[in-house]
Amino acid sequence: SWGSYFHPPNSPISGAQSTSSEMRTEVLEAVERGEIEAVFNVDVWYEGADLYMFTHLIGARPTFSRFKKGQERGRVNRRGPDDVSTRGELLSDKPKIIFDLVDHYRTMDRHLMQYGDLMNVPDYTRAQLGELYDVLTSQVTAEMDRTGKGVIHSNKRTSITGQAKAEKPGADMLLHPVAAKLWEILETRYAGDVDPMALDLGISMDQMQEILEGRGWIDARWFLRRIATLLYQEDRDILLDLYNEERGLRDEKITGADISVLLGALAVYEEREGPLSQTLVIEGTLGNQSVSATLAKDPLRSLSMGTLSEEGWRRIWRGLALYFSGYEEGQGEFQKLRHHLFMREGWSEEAKTAGEKLLLAAREGVALKFGGKLPTFPGIEGVPVQSMRGVLTCWIKGEKIKFSRRIPSGHFYQEVRSLMIGLGIDKNGVNTLIVDAVFEQEGWDRKNDTPGEKLLLTAREAMASRFGGRLPTHAGIEGVPNNTPKLSLTRWMQGEKIEFTRNLTESNFYHQVRSLMVGLGVDKKRADELIVDVVFEQEDWPWRTDTAQQRLLLAARQSVALKFGGRIPRTSDIEGIARQTSEGFCLSLWLKSGEIKRRGYLFPQVRALLLHENYMAPEEADRLIAEASREE
Repeated sequence: SWGSYFHPPNSPISGAQSTSSEMRTEVLEAVERGEIEAVFNVDVWYEGADLYMFTHLIGARPTFSRFKKGQERGRVNRRGPDDVSTRGELLSDKPKIIFDLVDHYRTMDRHLMQYGDLMNVPDYTRAQLGELYDVLTSQVTAEMDRTGKGVIHSNKRTSITGQAKAEKPGADMLLHPVAAKLWEILETRYAGDVDPMALDLGISMDQMQEILEGRGWIDARWFLRRIATLLYQEDRDILLDLYNEERGLRDEKITGADISVLLGALAVYEEREGPLSQTLVIEGTLGNQSVSATLAKDPLRSLSMGTLSEEGWRRIWRGLALYFSGYEEGQGEFQKLRHHLFMREGWSEEAKTAGEKLLLAAREGVALKFGGKLPTFPGIEGVPVQSMRGVLTCWIKGEKIKFSRRIPSGHFYQEVRSLMIGLGIDKNGVNTLIVDAVFEQEGWDRKNDTPGEKLLLTAREAMASRFGGRLPTHAGIEGVPNNTPKLSLTRWMQGEKIEFTRNLTESNFYHQVRSLMVGLGVDKKRADELIVDVVFEQEDWPWRTDTAQQRLLLAARQSVALKFGGRIPRTSDIEGIARQTSEGFCLSLWLKSGEIKRRGYLFPQVRALLLHENYMAPEEADRLIAEASREE
């Protein structure tokens, strides 16, 4: 069953063999969009399925079958439509992280199959109950690198005692960039020892020897998939560029115009700085952050030969753009690069609406930070792992985001805020852009001529910043009830005039408004001031302070505005205040008319009102009452 499919975003779901094919397809599409984070699979996808959208695999299903274990592993190693060109070349090879739950159960003649058996990982069975064993370092560890970004191969397999040295081919073979790169990997990461390199690739020594001799990798997809298990971060793309260069291929996504604009910018750079003969690190700024970009020799050689990959093109574009954006004379060249990238991505360079301004600011940051495309692992706090259908990825592309239970507006704008702050944009500037976009989205105006309009505007701004303009069903704010379409707060936020009744009193409504605003981050004193102003307008109370009686009346009315929304209930919970009736000496009539009747009966109630919940200090309340009494 898919029992938790309709749970909040990024919740795990589970599947069983009886699940319909339509539901399976729907779930995989949701994974690609980034709406589902994890799937628990029982005999649903272990043969024939392309699960390229998953980045991690946890093998928790015990089996004696080598075939089934191999099928499980093979599902996530499949390539997606953006990973392989129509001609069969591998365009990208993202890291896949595999976790195995090692079970030591065995029978008389067989034992449970593990991924370590398939991949020729030595000594993985040394892990004891509850231990985490890292096969890359061959040791028990406290935490696994879950992204693959930090994977290195400097540590050798402790179980390998001897070294199998390969005979280095002749100079003519090493003229081939791919062969030279493979020997560089062997010598720098494995000290020339072929055996651990073969183990890492999961192939035999004979196959490893053939690869090092320039044979055994005719099939591009097979070769790159295998060899990329050794390479993470930049080396993966370098190898892809080298392979394309070897074959005289170019990424289908790269056009002649793409190559031309980079060659033109590079010529301007070399005219100013001299020929680029070695890897160069360019320092620059992105908003309030210091950033750097690397112009490496291998991608630049691929550029000159017209065999550049998509990732290589973005890296060179970013380095050159960062360089030219850093000084005034380079702005013209930077604008050329910017214009080409925006045109290439189908992005508008102009922004008229608030939503377009927010999107443009994000795109400009993504351009300089990532070369125009959000990576799978952005490395920005608050920004989740991106997939082809990730919400932020789709938004940057220009797709309209439809909010739902799975994609609440608050979650979306929080990710947008995290992304833009991570791109170096000032936090206050980001908040202004988001609030403006939400006001436009909800059709809210910014009128603030009356106290009621000022209160509503402040609440809407806070709501836009925190929840993207829409109060969630469970706001998690004390004093704010669960949201429904008929909730008074929701109707008020949408501009509906609230009519007070026995079931919805002024006191209940304004207490909810205060709780909401304070919970959204509005200063409590500011919220109280706004509510008091609205109640005074609602009750048509003046702000006169000319006489002692007017000052006492003003203080009492302010207290009643905060406690009861301007109307004391017939029976209050304040000790010392009598039941309110229609008699002329009651507190309510004095608050309404300001006329004092039966001072000895009224003033004690006024004092109890002012002292309730420490609204006023006893000395101050007594002073106001004494002055009003003497004046009378």
